[in-house]
Amino acid sequence: MSLSMVALTFCARPLRVPLPAPAPLPEVDFAKAATERDRAKQAEQAGDVDGARLHLEAALEAAPGWSEPELDLAELLLSRGEEPDRVAAMLATAEPDPKEATRLWRLRGILAEQDGDRAAAVRTYQSALACDPADTFVHARLAHLFLAGGDTDAAISEFEWLQERSPLDATLHAALADAYVRVKRFEDAQQQLAAAVTLDPSNPIFHRRLANVYDQQGLRKKAAAEHAQADALTTATTTRKMRPLPPSKR
Repeated sequence: MSLSMVALTFCARPLRVPLPAPAPLPEVDFAKAATERDRAKQAEQAGDVDGARLHLEAALEAAPGWSEPELDLAELLLSRGEEPDRVAAMLATAEPDPKEATRLWRLRGILAEQDGDRAAAVRTYQSALACDPADTFVHARLAHLFLAGGDTDAAISEFEWLQERSPLDATLHAALADAYVRVKRFEDAQQQLAAAVTLDPSNPIFHRRLANVYDQQGLRKKAAAEHAQADALTTATTTRKMRPLPPSKR
C-alpha cells in the first residue's frame, strides 16, 4: 500500500478521543450515618454540644445529602448562633421527608428572626402552620412577633390559642394579660393575671403586674395589697440570695 493510500485510510477513520472518566458518586453508608446521628442525640442529651456536632458532621460525611442529620446540624448551629451562611445554605437546599417539613419551615423562621427580618419570619412561620396547624412553638413565636410589630389583635389571637391548650401555664396567662393591657382590656388582663398569681403565687412580677392593672382601673386598695405582696416576695428573694454561708468546720 502506498503512502498516499495509508494517509487516506487514516483520515477516513474517526478519531477516538478518550473521554474523561466520570466523577465517582459519593459513597453512602446510611447505617453508619444513622449510628452517628444517634450518638449525636446522646451527646446533646448529655450536654456535650461539641461532641454532638462532630457526630452530625460524621453522619453527613457518611451519607451526603441526607436531610435529617443536616437539619439536626442546622438546628444545633442556630441554637449557638454559629455559621449563619452555612445554615442558610443547608436550609435552602434541604429536601426532607414530608414529616420533617414543619421542622424545616420552623428553622427557616428562626434564621429569619436571627437575621432581624420580622416580616420574613412571620411568612415562614405561617408556612410551617400550613404543614402543622397545631405546632405550639410556631404559634408562640408568631405571638411575640406580632406583639413586637404592633399587631396586638393578631398577637392576642395567638396567645389565646396557646392559653386554651395550656391553661396551667402561668407565663402564658401573663403574656396574654400584657397584650390585653396594650388595647386597654383591663378586666381581661386582670382575669389572666389573677390566674397567673394563683398558679405561681411566689412570683413577685405577677403580683406587680396585677397591682398595675388594678391601678389602671382605680382599684387602689387591691393595687396596694398586690404591691405589698410583690415587695414582700422581692425582699424575701433578696434575703435568701444574700444569706451568709455557714461557718467552716475546719
